Amino acid sequence: LAEFLELMLNYLTNIKLFAKRILLIFVFMTATRLLFYAMNSSHFCLSFSELVLHLLYGLHFDMVSIALANMLFVLMSVVPVSRILDNQIYQKILKIIFLITNIAILACNFVDCKFYEWEEKRLTADIFTPEWMGDDFLTLLPRFFTDYWPLFLLFAATAALFVWLYPNHKPVERQ
Repeated sequence: LAEFLELMLNYLTNIKLFAKRILLIFVFMTATRLLFYAMNSSHFCLSFSELVLHLLYGLHFDMVSIALANMLFVLMSVVPVSRILDNQIYQKILKIIFLITNIAILACNFVDCKFYEWEEKRLTADIFTPEWMGDDFLTLLPRFFTDYWPLFLLFAATAALFVWLYPNHKPVERQ
């Protein structure tokens, strides 16, 4: 019974770690939503209470996009076998999956900040159509990097902070 309780406590510790990791991406998604609003505030007339309400509504959309994008990470994080979850190589794989997936999501949110200025709509799947990915896109891409270098610098700093704040797994000492 004591061994079972120890395994359960260890598993709950891993679930708590998983929750901290998911909370991290929620915080960063909300921060990028605030950045989007700040960069496009001339398009919106929102009071402070309306802005807070929109941020709360945004959590619903974040929940869906985070769940879909992180499906593999979620499944791998809740494996009910402590020996697997406590394996350091397994944890490194989880970290790589989490960081690549969510930094890509954050990158899309940063691009969206400027995209909205031109199209007055958020990014959708239509950016993958031939019209979007044609010659104009490739020609204008270097110009986008040079014109909006401060945004890329902010993104790089955000990504670095995201990596730094990632809650790492601490091996459990067996008795």
